[in-house]
Amino acid sequence: MSAKLSGGVAQLAKLRGVEVWSGRGYFEDSNTLRVETSEGQKFINYEQAIVAVGSKSALPKAFDLGNPRVMTSREALEVEEVPENLLVIGGGYIGMELGTVYASLGSKIVLVEALDGILMGADPDLARPVVAYAKKNFKEVRVKTKVGKMSTQGKQIKVEMEVEGQKKEELYDRVLVAVGRVPNCEDIGLENTKVTRDEKGFIKINDSNRPTIRRFMRLATLRAA
Repeated sequence: MSAKLSGGVAQLAKLRGVEVWSGRGYFEDSNTLRVETSEGQKFINYEQAIVAVGSKSALPKAFDLGNPRVMTSREALEVEEVPENLLVIGGGYIGMELGTVYASLGSKIVLVEALDGILMGADPDLARPVVAYAKKNFKEVRVKTKVGKMSTQGKQIKVEMEVEGQKKEELYDRVLVAVGRVPNCEDIGLENTKVTRDEKGFIKINDSNRPTIRRFMRLATLRAA
C-alpha cells in the first residue's frame, strides 16, 4: 500500500513538472543543499527550502536495552503475540490508544505517567471518558510515577520505578515506551544554516510556521506529545 501511494505521488510530481531526486540531503549553508545520490553528489541552490523530515518515537537511553520486548509505538504494531502483562510508560494519546488496544486484546495493562494525570494536554471533556475507560479496563493507572531503569531478566523486563515516593521493582512481558516524539533533524546540516532549534530539537518557528530565517519555510516535523 505505501509503495502504491508513493508511486502515485511521484507520478503527480512528474505531471506537474516537479523534479525529484532520491538520496541523502545535507545543508551546506542557507543557500545550498547537497544530495548524495546513487549517481554521485548533486547540489541545489535554492531561494527557499521546506524542511519536512518527520519525526520518530523518543526512546531515552535508560530504556534502550536492545531488547525487542522494549517497544515504541512502531514496534507495538508488529507484535506477533499479545503479551500477558504490558507496562505502558506515558499517559499521552499514543500510550492511551495502544494501551486500550492491547487491553481489548486481553493484556493486563499497567500505565504509568510522571505527571499528575493522563492526557494532560487534551480537553478535559474529551479526556474524561478515556480516563474512565482506563480505570475500568486497565489493571492499574499510576500517575506521579517515574521509571528509573529497566533490565532484561530471562524472558521478561525488570522495571524499577518510584510511585509517589515509594520504590517498586516489577516484571513485565513487554514494555511500551510512549513518552513523545523527536524530530529527524540530526545529521542533515542544519547547524550550517541560520536555523535555530529548541531544547527538544525541533526547528523554532513563528505563528506562521516559519523559522526566523526567511529562506526556510513551513516545518513539517511532527509535534506529537
